[in-house]
Amino acid sequence: MINKKRYEILSAKYLTGNCSKDEKLRLEQWLAVSDVNQRWFEQRELAWKLAGTSNAVEAIETEAALAVVHQKISEIVQQQQFLPRQRSIARRVSAWAAGVAAVLVLGLAVIFMLKKDKAVDFEAFVMNEKSSEALQLADGSKVYMNIGSQLQYAAAFDEKRFVTDFEGEALFDVQSNPDKPFKILLDHLGVEVLGTSFNLRAIPGSSTYSLDLIHGKVRLFTFDENPEELLEQLLLLAGETGVYDTETGRLSRSKTTDNNFMSWKTGVLEFVNAPLPEVIKTLNRVYNINIQLASKHDTLRLTARFEGETADQLIESLQTIFEFELLREGNQVYFN
Repeated sequence: MINKKRYEILSAKYLTGNCSKDEKLRLEQWLAVSDVNQRWFEQRELAWKLAGTSNAVEAIETEAALAVVHQKISEIVQQQQFLPRQRSIARRVSAWAAGVAAVLVLGLAVIFMLKKDKAVDFEAFVMNEKSSEALQLADGSKVYMNIGSQLQYAAAFDEKRFVTDFEGEALFDVQSNPDKPFKILLDHLGVEVLGTSFNLRAIPGSSTYSLDLIHGKVRLFTFDENPEELLEQLLLLAGETGVYDTETGRLSRSKTTDNNFMSWKTGVLEFVNAPLPEVIKTLNRVYNINIQLASKHDTLRLTARFEGETADQLIESLQTIFEFELLREGNQVYFN
């Protein structure tokens, strides 16, 4: 299954003639990998031509463009590119401008909302620095975002409880409203809740997305082109983790065994007789570092609690506890 998000803007720049040499080469190399990638791009190229949109830099009126394209292809919609600037910037993107972002693409989540509501105004939010503050939505829901995370949501969120284009990691504390389910629509993956708290991790390029449910109930579902036509779904209960495989498109669930899934927010890491390879895996994820462990140490276990330590302090602690020989090269750390 194609992970489209990384190539939507790149293909848009290509179609508008705004690709650099490196970007063009990157896209062409990706297209050469498989026929699936080639067909994905051809859909966009065809939609661009059928929409009668020139390669010149020009503004496109949303509903007019959709009316033209819907006559040719049923699932074509516009996508907007927003650039991170500073934390807590929320920009209206309904009346978006031209250039690279002025291109029609296959927006799986957005088309669902546009079909039902004709036009939806969006707000974009990017978390560029660590903060304990939450993004407060109009319905009373709160989103605590890890650094580097971003999302897009309906401006009238008390009426249309939709989040799209989420990337990164965040804690969602959803205000209950049984009459208006809260939905997060990603690339072929949907999350629907009434009122609950959960941690969602959807890192671009990763092999899996995961949702750790703290309390309440959550429905995960997958789809191809239309979020109303489900391929698979499962119901998660408190204490369960749902996993979406980005390669196969399949869903699975299990009991939550990672007690540190919220450590990015709490700053606390706690291990109880944990296998050291699992400890290293957690540290690499939480701190975005690359620690490698010699296989001869795979049987070692750790019981410890860390609070507020930096990555360097944790590396030093592990070296001291186990008397490792430390080798370091750039961002890579090797325990021998």
